[in-house]
Amino acid sequence: MIDARKFLLVGSAILLGALAAIGASWARLEDARSRSLAATDKLAECQRLADEIKQLRGGAIATAGEPARELELTRQIAQAVSDAGLPASSLDRIEHDAPRHSATGAYLEKPTRILIRGITLRQFITLLHALDRPADGLRIDRLHLTAPQDATDSKTWTAEAMLLHTVAEPRNGAKDATGPDTSD
Repeated sequence: MIDARKFLLVGSAILLGALAAIGASWARLEDARSRSLAATDKLAECQRLADEIKQLRGGAIATAGEPARELELTRQIAQAVSDAGLPASSLDRIEHDAPRHSATGAYLEKPTRILIRGITLRQFITLLHALDRPADGLRIDRLHLTAPQDATDSKTWTAEAMLLHTVAEPRNGAKDATGPDTSD
């Protein structure tokens, strides 16, 4: 009878130990599940905010690694010149300068200079209006107008504009806002 009691006591202890281990595992599983749900909610919120930023900017945010961007900008400038009623020959020069970081360091500014000859002020304003698109990261930084030198043609000017195309690119060493959340 003592052996049966010992056996029952040892068996009960093992059963209680197993139940305690199962309970601890269950609690740990529940904790992992709640953290997973919280992370899913955070991800959904981040995606919603990113979509809202895209919508407010009027489209996708460009990245600095887009090699075709200069070609596309050149095409857009040529189209704006045409839309302003200027012949293609009046577009004397398009120069894409070396990119530079903005003062905040979170953006890369790509300057582009354009030089147009024989442009009226109305055409120039029309052209600037077509090229100034802050929602696309494109803005006019500087303007320079040269008055007509010839007294017979007092309506056409020479115009130079500096366009800045701003793209998201943090400097090396800058904290990347898209990195994982390690605060837990």
